[in-house]
Amino acid sequence: MQEKLGHSEEEMICLFGPDGLINYANDCFCKIMERNASDVIGSHISDYWPDDADLNFIELIRQLQVERVAVERVYELNRRENGTQAHKWNFWALFEPGGDISFIFALGTIINPDIQGKRDQFCSAVSLSDKLQEWHRDLMQTHYNLNKALQMLHTIQRECLEYRELFYNAPEIIYRYDLEGKFLYLNRAGENLLGRRLRDNPALTVFDIVPPEYWPTIRDFIGKGPDSTEVIHELEIIDSAGQKIPLENWFRFIVRDGKRIAVQGIARNISKRKLAELAWKETEQYLHSIIDFLPDATFVVDQSGQVIIWNHAMERMTGVSSRDMVGKGQYEYALPLYGKRCPILIDMVLHPELINPSNYMLFEVHDNYISAEGFCSMVGDNGAVLFLTASPLYDADGQIIGAIESLRDITHRKNEERKLRDIINFLPDATFVIDREGRVITWNLAMEKLTGIKAEDMVGKGQYEYALPFYGERRPILIDAILDEVEQQDKTSSPVETKDRVIIGEYFCPYVGTDGARLLGKASPLFDVTGEIVGAIESIRDVTNRRKMEVALQTSEENFRTLATLAPAMIFVLQEGKAIYVNNAAEAITGYTREELMAMSPVELIHSNYRQWVTASYRSSSRDKIKRFQFKLAARHTEDVWLDLSVTKIRFNGKPALLGVGVDITKAKEAENEIRYLSYHDRFTGLYNRAYFEEMLHRFSHPQYLPLSMVVGDLNGLKLINDAFGHHKGDMLLKGVAEVMQRCCRPQDIVARWGGDEFVVLLPNTDEATAVRIGNLISEGCLDLNLPGLPVQVSISLGISTRNSMAQSVEDLSREAEDRMYRAKLLDSKSTRSNFLKSLENALDVRSHETQVHTERLGRLVVAMGQALDLAPNEIDNLILLAKLHDIGKIAIPSSLLEKPGKLTAEEWELMKKHPEIGYRIALSCPELASIAEAILAHHERWDGRGYPFKLKGEEIPLYARILAIADAFDVMISGRRYQEPIACAEALQEIRRCAGTQFDPELVRQFIDLVENDVYAISGARISE
Repeated sequence: MQEKLGHSEEEMICLFGPDGLINYANDCFCKIMERNASDVIGSHISDYWPDDADLNFIELIRQLQVERVAVERVYELNRRENGTQAHKWNFWALFEPGGDISFIFALGTIINPDIQGKRDQFCSAVSLSDKLQEWHRDLMQTHYNLNKALQMLHTIQRECLEYRELFYNAPEIIYRYDLEGKFLYLNRAGENLLGRRLRDNPALTVFDIVPPEYWPTIRDFIGKGPDSTEVIHELEIIDSAGQKIPLENWFRFIVRDGKRIAVQGIARNISKRKLAELAWKETEQYLHSIIDFLPDATFVVDQSGQVIIWNHAMERMTGVSSRDMVGKGQYEYALPLYGKRCPILIDMVLHPELINPSNYMLFEVHDNYISAEGFCSMVGDNGAVLFLTASPLYDADGQIIGAIESLRDITHRKNEERKLRDIINFLPDATFVIDREGRVITWNLAMEKLTGIKAEDMVGKGQYEYALPFYGERRPILIDAILDEVEQQDKTSSPVETKDRVIIGEYFCPYVGTDGARLLGKASPLFDVTGEIVGAIESIRDVTNRRKMEVALQTSEENFRTLATLAPAMIFVLQEGKAIYVNNAAEAITGYTREELMAMSPVELIHSNYRQWVTASYRSSSRDKIKRFQFKLAARHTEDVWLDLSVTKIRFNGKPALLGVGVDITKAKEAENEIRYLSYHDRFTGLYNRAYFEEMLHRFSHPQYLPLSMVVGDLNGLKLINDAFGHHKGDMLLKGVAEVMQRCCRPQDIVARWGGDEFVVLLPNTDEATAVRIGNLISEGCLDLNLPGLPVQVSISLGISTRNSMAQSVEDLSREAEDRMYRAKLLDSKSTRSNFLKSLENALDVRSHETQVHTERLGRLVVAMGQALDLAPNEIDNLILLAKLHDIGKIAIPSSLLEKPGKLTAEEWELMKKHPEIGYRIALSCPELASIAEAILAHHERWDGRGYPFKLKGEEIPLYARILAIADAFDVMISGRRYQEPIACAEALQEIRRCAGTQFDPELVRQFIDLVENDVYAISGARISE
């Protein structure tokens, strides 16, 4: 098209954009304007128009844009040397797809009759319109092709620059040298390694930097190496300081048109790898010894599953020596753990297809190891819960060559976790606990209520699972800052503060409740007895309502007053050190009236023990932040009111003021103190518990506490007392013994309830003689213990041991004291039971008001019956014992019932009917009475099945009980009671005969009457005739 336009000798043609800048002009235009093409291109079209060209140009553009038709103009054009010349111009606009002008085509002719005639002749042959359309098409295609070519050229140039920059800054060494070894290219990594710049050393060759021993190899490759082969080898180079540096080198030929032109390659500095290989060789020999002395039980197997290391801790845990285990395969290592040959955790590392999480209590697969918790039945006396980790072992090439597993006994920790779970489960705040690995071990009832997630669905989960019910995603939350010191993720949370290792933060949780909730979290670490962090605990409180209230208070004073007056929290506003507003809750919490509070200084409401601390903390805290304090109030009626107070600056009635919001946290403080107390005390006796005792035992294991003595005591007969008198009497006995032990010991001694009926005393700096003296005081104090409603003598079996040197461990001290206690209990057991039985007999005599004469007569009656029935001597002895103690259960019946002169009520009679069952339990608890236990239970049963407690019939009733029932009824009738006059013997026998077959065994009645009537054995103490 340019050829068509450019050779026009009669018409001036140019192209310019909407900005007026000319980007094309034909030869005719340049010739008439008396200018070179280079002067025209880039000049403005108005440079050639008259002085008002700017106005004409703007109007021209507007008309072309709006009317979209050809525009004709006549201008006096300014030529460079020969003045002006009139021209007629036609303008056409070419538009972009969006409607904007792309460029303008201008066609000008000199106003001259000759030329005009020629032009008319030309236009008659070819339509000017057709010609313009053809030029437009050619021009657009040329424009498109040029743009496309330019874009491609720019892209190639940009990519070349990017690749050149990439290669130059690559971490690996990239180089190129010619067939003579002269470097053609060397990137920054290579120059830095060599300590020389290629531009400063243009003649640098590969032989200048490679030691001579590598020259033959390089020359041989340049001369004989195949074109397409990539060579990889290791070599050394020499830097500018003369130091040798090992490299791993890849290189090959650059071939153009079938001809080698250069060698190009990439090299990597392998100094660190070489040092690592050397270090590995040096440390490999220490591997066995290191593993051997690891504190955790650890063993290693090779790829075939044979044991190659079995360390000392593994020997101690399993009882199997390294000598007997190393070299064994076929799952031999599972035997001392599980009692059978089977794949275990270490095998799952080598063979992932064996993974079976159901065999473990907890199972997690990590990036490079597997961890689990499992019960190993063969470890220890009763099995043990172990924390297991197994991971692969690699060679220098990254190939698996075996596996290693470590085992740690966490049985004690699991027991402590269970205790902690029981305490935490009933805390009022939503609370959960994670272990050191971030797994949930406790998720309390309040947490279930807050999140809707049950504990069984959350306990054992890790990988931030506990964040899902709060944020809907796995992510670190407040509790994780305790273990990992991660940055708090919630950008909407208030600043996190740390106080005494407790992290406090308030944050919005969109997944809690219907519309999300604002929660206050407190997280703190959990420690083991050595002070190591073993986990973390977080308590969470929904403070959404409080936050809404605070926002409302700041938004509107009237809303503030309405909400504040009805709010359960104490709210006040201070200006110039005086209260100008207090709400109803402030009156209720402090006990002062609103008028009194407004007249008081705020400091007067702070308890004297906390006043200095609160004022100092307030002054030292940042002025722009909300200040928060927890302290005791100086309330009017009590000293036990705790307040959680938040204070912040506000504007009230247009003036600076302080807004205070205080929550009564007395109950929370009491619960916190109670939990702290219960964690180290026994709730029944008030003594220290086992956890505290064990902690103190380890604390007293240091030399400054020698000699260290221990007294272990076991309370005798607690089960008998619980059965005879009820558990409330057993609890009273435990408390009484606890008081005796505290009274007999010194302030520095640690007195604890070990569990059940066992007590223990730790006596620092106490020799054995002093410990024995204290033990005797405890024994005597128990014997002298007189508890209301407990007519038995209390005794305790003691074991005493003393640690005189560090050679003896505290565990040995505890074991020896416990062994001595069991020996003492064994020696005392017979006399203890005898004394207890005698106490029961005496108590029965006192409470049942039975006379010695009645007991003796009853004994003679049952003996006579036993002899008549040809019973064995031991059976007759049982009958005598039954005659004495058949009503032993009455010692647990209230005296008011036993001594009541009138008729018992239905409720009282039901209580009275329990004494056979109570007596049965007592008899079973005492070996001397076990043989008559069934008879004691049935001695109020009737032959017709209308007795109690089980309505036995006929011979279902034990023989001893049937004999006793007849003899006891007969003796009561002839001897009388306080509620019944005695009757004659014949009358009594008549009554016995009448009740045969209903109340009594008819056959035994017949024999009994025969014995009494004949009085063969002189059993009744009075003849029938009397």
